[in-house]
Amino acid sequence: MPVHATASARFAFDAAPASSEEPTSDEALVLGIRRGDPAIGRRMYRRVIRVVEATLRRVVGRAESDHEDLIQAVFEEVLNTIHSGRFAMRCSLTSWAASIACHVGLNAIRARRMDRSVFDRQHSNQPGDQEGPRPAPSLERTLEARDQLRQLRSALARLAPDRAEAVLLCDVMGYAVKEVADITGTSFAAAQSRLARGRADLAELLTLCPPPVEPR
Repeated sequence: MPVHATASARFAFDAAPASSEEPTSDEALVLGIRRGDPAIGRRMYRRVIRVVEATLRRVVGRAESDHEDLIQAVFEEVLNTIHSGRFAMRCSLTSWAASIACHVGLNAIRARRMDRSVFDRQHSNQPGDQEGPRPAPSLERTLEARDQLRQLRSALARLAPDRAEAVLLCDVMGYAVKEVADITGTSFAAAQSRLARGRADLAELLTLCPPPVEPR
């Protein structure tokens, strides 16, 4: 099965109906994918699509124009790691897909943050720019939680990748530290250390960039 799908076939995995002979084990799915069986690829898609969608939604937020591209990137990477042997089946296939979705989501946040910073610099150099009117207090109250979520995602994108991954998997996705260690291929102590340092770094970043204060 080719790793890179065309745009018209992005969700072809989901098109085929489920079969009564679908394998129930991750091992059967992995072996079938390595053999290049397209039917197994469709079954793998159905196995992990929900956790991929849920992870991207939690990490990135609302779906934007690149949402389907992010899903496709996750599945391509899942297939790549299976073919290359990097998925050693120390954890479940769904946990592995969630970890890859965390990486893809964080990279998307970093890319968007960089794009916004370039736009802001270009915009600030334009003559005659003036700050627009501030939103009404009622609107600020409505958007406060959304602003805080944006700041949290921006702070996560600034963490060291291994620490950000540990925080996302444990505190956002709900995996235990032992499961995080299995997913990331590290020891329990290393996963625990990454989580503790990631939480501390995140707290510091959020302190440096506090949420907007509501006007009285």
